[in-house]
Amino acid sequence: DIKAARRSIAQSSAAGDGVGVVGGGAGEGGPGDGAEGVASKVGWTLARFIAASPELRSLSLARCALPPRVGQRIADALEKSIEHTDGLRTRDLSDNAFDAPTGLRLAAALERSARLVEFNVNGNPMDPDAFAAVHRARQSVQAAWRKTAEGKAEARAASQSSSGASSTVERMMSALTSFT
Repeated sequence: DIKAARRSIAQSSAAGDGVGVVGGGAGEGGPGDGAEGVASKVGWTLARFIAASPELRSLSLARCALPPRVGQRIADALEKSIEHTDGLRTRDLSDNAFDAPTGLRLAAALERSARLVEFNVNGNPMDPDAFAAVHRARQSVQAAWRKTAEGKAEARAASQSSSGASSTVERMMSALTSFT
């Protein structure tokens, strides 16, 4: 049950027991670890939440000043969630503090998905190679998505709605010109 999993995550996070998807040992958010420890706790708490939420479809952690360590945890969680459900469609991690190694790790995790078609890491201090790796991974996921039954159905629906919109515009233009 998802509610029980979330309660367990919250209780473990509050207790700082380190049980979960990743992290939690010495130097991983224990007492006296300061800001880096807090970031690590945030990272593994997010990772546990992502992995325990199969119904999660969209996640925005934009402009949260998340450090690279948290990005690594998010990449771990992404891989775990893909193994089980691969339900996440959009993720916005823009404008954080993710460095090049974190970007490469996120790209490697992204490549495993067939559904995560919107993935934003703009505004992070990554090098061009890391941004290129994320871009290639996103293109690969989008190509895989278009081959799935769900992706094909979505493309058909989008095509029908855009042709319907253009015919509506054409009818409106025709009606307007008939008044003159």
